Amino acid sequence: MMLDEDFQNPSGCSIDSSVGVLRKIEAETGVDFLDRSKVPFLINNTMELVPLIELKARFTSGQLNPTSTTIHTLAATRAEWEVHGVIPVEKSWMVKYLPKSALSS
Repeated sequence: MMLDEDFQNPSGCSIDSSVGVLRKIEAETGVDFLDRSKVPFLINNTMELVPLIELKARFTSGQLNPTSTTIHTLAATRAEWEVHGVIPVEKSWMVKYLPKSALSS
C-alpha cells in the first residue's frame, strides 16, 4: 500500500481506512500484514513468512542464502518498489543475518 504525497498528504482518517482495508484482507487470507516478526521470502514460487528469530539459523544451515529472494519492505517510493520490489537477501537489511562466510563467497 502506498500514497502519492505529491497528490495527497496522509491523514489520520486515510491511515485508519488503510488499516481497515488491510485487516479485511487479513481476515480473508489469514496473513497478518502488520506482524513485523516475520519476513517474506519467495521460495519455489511460493511466499513463505519466516520468523525473525529463525533467520540466523536458516542462513547458517543453508536453507536461505545471499541470493534467496525477499520482498523489499523498505522501498520508500513506488518507483523504487517497481524496480527493486523483489530483491536478493544480500541487497536487503537482512544482510546482517548472513554468516560471514556467505558474504566472502
